[in-house]
This record gives sequence, C-alpha cells and structure tokens, in this order.
Amino acid sequence: MILQQRGGKHGRPKREVELTVRAQKVTVRAPKYLGKGAEPLTMWAVHAVEEHPPEDASALEWLVLTSEPCPDFDSADRVLHLFSGSGPGPTRRDVISAEDRAR
Repeated sequence: MILQQRGGKHGRPKREVELTVRAQKVTVRAPKYLGKGAEPLTMWAVHAVEEHPPEDASALEWLVLTSEPCPDFDSADRVLHLFSGSGPGPTRRDVISAEDRAR
C-alpha cells in the first residue's frame, strides 16, 4: 500500500510512504467498567508498518482496532485510508460527525 503522509506534525515534511499491511480478527477481554461477566469483544486489528523508512525519518506504524470486517486487503486498505484521512471516500472525521448527528 502506498500512502501520502500529510506531514506538518512535529515538523515532518510531507512524503510518500510504502506500508506493509496485515489484518486479523481478534478477541479481547471486555473492559472492567462493563462489569463482571461482560462478553469478550471481537474486532479486527489492522497493522500497517513502513519497513524501509528513509534514513532521516522514523518508520510510520499504525495499529488500528475496528469493528469493520477486514478479511482482505481492500477492506484493510479502506480502514487505513479512513483512519489516515487520505485517499478517496469519507475521512475519519466525516464518519464520526455522521455518527454524532445520528444520536
């Protein structure tokens, strides 16, 4: 996956980033605040890592937990673009705003 890093944060310049992407369905224990006996939560973990960053930059790495099914590359790619706010389609902010309006 190739992604355009927006830059600007912490003085980092904008650059193109090549990421290795993996996705796996995971089950985690429910948070304690849900109380005893709460069912485990099943979600998808999407891991993206830049394996060969430029010498003058630190590697980009994300671990995104999502309720969106990611059984293939296209779905994991969609989740990462949503998370990063890059590429076509709605951004993470657009989706969160739509969810807030629905409440």
